[in-house]
Amino acid sequence: MNLAKMYEAQEKLDKHILEQENWFITNIHDKKDLFEKTKLALLVELGEFANTTRCFKHWSKKEKMADDVILDELADVWHFFLSLGNQMNFRVTIYGDYGYEFNNMTEALNEAFEWVAFLDFKEVTQNKMWYSGIRNTLYAIAWFYQFTSEDVEEAYFKKHKINYERQANGY
Repeated sequence: MNLAKMYEAQEKLDKHILEQENWFITNIHDKKDLFEKTKLALLVELGEFANTTRCFKHWSKKEKMADDVILDELADVWHFFLSLGNQMNFRVTIYGDYGYEFNNMTEALNEAFEWVAFLDFKEVTQNKMWYSGIRNTLYAIAWFYQFTSEDVEEAYFKKHKINYERQANGY
């Protein structure tokens, strides 16, 4: 997975979106507002991802959605993860197995939600640790579903293209 390329692509998309919305960051309050919105978007996308896996729905007999649907939702998660990294000027570019092992997907997603919840606009030093925790959990989630780094990158860029198309069509 070429994370450096993904961060750069996400930075360009985010800039394009902000320009389309005529939203220019002029002060620290604008930066904080954007950070908080992006953090919430990441939490929402993690929730949508969880819905595709159905991992927490012990009351339901339905199976998880198809792997391509799960991977598509994971790509959305990566978009906002990368956006936060760019906003914090912190890019983690190493992809690998960091030894994160979970007993099940529910445990992994709870961990991801916790790491995201810890992020705080003012806590620059701590954010690096928490952000790295999110990355490690995302790797474990991909591994859990046997998605390769190439699968994740391909899904990211496929959705990336769709996101530009959505902007052009007034999404």
